[in-house]
Amino acid sequence: MHNTQLYLVRHGETDWNAERRVQGQKESKLSERGVAQAMERSKRIVELDFDAVYCSSSQRTRQTVHGLLEGQVDSVHYQDNLREMLMGVWEGELRDDIDKTHPEQQKNFFENPELFELEGSETFAELQQRGVSALTDIVASHAGQRVLVVSHGAIIKATVLHYLGWPLKQMWVEPLIDNCSFSVLDYSDSGTRVSMVGDIEV
Repeated sequence: MHNTQLYLVRHGETDWNAERRVQGQKESKLSERGVAQAMERSKRIVELDFDAVYCSSSQRTRQTVHGLLEGQVDSVHYQDNLREMLMGVWEGELRDDIDKTHPEQQKNFFENPELFELEGSETFAELQQRGVSALTDIVASHAGQRVLVVSHGAIIKATVLHYLGWPLKQMWVEPLIDNCSFSVLDYSDSGTRVSMVGDIEV
């Protein structure tokens, strides 16, 4: 296999991020700050000259890729399997309210992700499997190319943890996946190397 490089970018800040409201696969839109983040990151995107672009089908990632590519989105591949973690009954709820209604699972979510279980939600293991599968398919279609993938914080982090060989316990431990940050994966015959997570070299 020729070396294939994936740049994973989380969407810009949303109104719900600012409100500390759970998004999951519900739709939310970028805040003014989120739009500015995408426009700022677009300067680096232009320099990298990507061969292909994939994007979660969610509204917030669509808005982000529009900013990253300065509106040149005709060739973007939108995929449902790049959407954020399905969060079941928490979607649309404020974190502060969840602290009261589901204190045990809220604690598991952040401190013991491998134990997290919630009605209608994916587990972190299921999320990780979906992310790895999505990226494997992209790499198979773009051998030797550089590809931009615009997605979400939890699915990016869970997928990167798989390639690092780190446990899901590290989900919310630094380096974190901030809005519009880069995580970089290099695929070659010798395996997959993670060179950057959330703009931090590893």
